[in-house]
Amino acid sequence: MSDALFNALAAAHHSGDDLTFTRLCEENAQWIAANWVTWSRVPPELREQMKADPAQLQRSGQLVFRIAAELDLIGYRQPMDHMRGATGPSPVVRFENTVHEARQRAENGEHEECRSLLLDAIGELEGNAGAEAILAQGHVELAMADARLGDLPSAIDHLHTARDLEQRAGHVYHLTSASLLDAFTVALRRDPETIAVRDTIAHAQMLSDIGQFAESNAELARLARSDHYLGKVYGLTGLNHFRLGDLAAAHDYTSRAVAECERAGDRAGVTIYTTNLRAIERTS
Repeated sequence: MSDALFNALAAAHHSGDDLTFTRLCEENAQWIAANWVTWSRVPPELREQMKADPAQLQRSGQLVFRIAAELDLIGYRQPMDHMRGATGPSPVVRFENTVHEARQRAENGEHEECRSLLLDAIGELEGNAGAEAILAQGHVELAMADARLGDLPSAIDHLHTARDLEQRAGHVYHLTSASLLDAFTVALRRDPETIAVRDTIAHAQMLSDIGQFAESNAELARLARSDHYLGKVYGLTGLNHFRLGDLAAAHDYTSRAVAECERAGDRAGVTIYTTNLRAIERTS
């Protein structure tokens, strides 16, 4: 029974069949929890094979973590406690509790608070081996929060992150993230304000690239009241000021770019503009 069950769970996990995966966990939860220590252990003959194939070892770890997380959510704590070697609420339970609170905030119209809670939940769970599928869920929730706030570019970024996490977790296709990504991308292409902002930033970038830094900033100043792509707007404005020799303004705008990217959960932007900020500080 144990091998057949594990193989069935593995097949559902790798094919992205979440309904079957959840059903199998629920139907067999008591047996899995009672036999977890021996059942989840990799047989010695497979362990040697996995040493030569790190990708297989990672996939196995992701599957075992996901089974433990699924059981954790329906009240069977032993598997997750065994994996963590600790007591108290597991990272997955804390994540789900925070997501639940975020959804309630959204229902009450508190969309910024919802978004902040989701960012905290994702930040706490990141780094847990095998948590990719659950983190993907968090980024889908965050994308919907961004969409409610009218920030479609950020929503699309989070959906791309969700898709990457799903693929790393072995899910080739996930209906929710894929359908939302298609819908938001189409909406963004049709949004006149977003199109105008993108065109203005592109023109400002071109001016900066050819050394017309003041003219580039004049273009960017037109976007001061826009809520779209603010990290990029502040970052390019700061870079132009740096090239013009105005280090105080460069520091101010680049700091704003870092803060905006942190607010938006844009880790690539945070890295880029933090590096720029350090370069400005070294020059000052």
